[in-house]
Amino acid sequence: MQFKLLFFIALGGAAGAVGRFLFITGLNQWFGLSSAVGTFFINCLGSFLLGLIISIMEFLWSVDEAVKAMLVVGFLGSLTTFSAFSRDCLMFFDKGEYGHAFIYIVGSVALSLVGFILGLSVIRSQLS
Repeated sequence: MQFKLLFFIALGGAAGAVGRFLFITGLNQWFGLSSAVGTFFINCLGSFLLGLIISIMEFLWSVDEAVKAMLVVGFLGSLTTFSAFSRDCLMFFDKGEYGHAFIYIVGSVALSLVGFILGLSVIRSQLS
């Protein structure tokens, strides 16, 4: 494994983790929203960004594999995290809020997929 590749992934991962923390903390402080709401929105946003970045790198911007890994694996991989999603689901179940858990699970998966598709579409529609 190349040191350069690992370094770029680590760099992107650090930026994504800090970004997720600031985003979720900011939503909580500014709007009084729970961490589950922040995780929900960051996962949807991250899916949109993934689609956008993949399309840009496919059609408009030829980048080194290390840069691609930094953005996709490192940054977006740590910006959106399944572990936070799982923690938030368990929180709803522990509180007996099964309806909220269902909405959160289905909404997160569905809107993340929609976000990814929209992200892909933004660039692809401009190139058609």
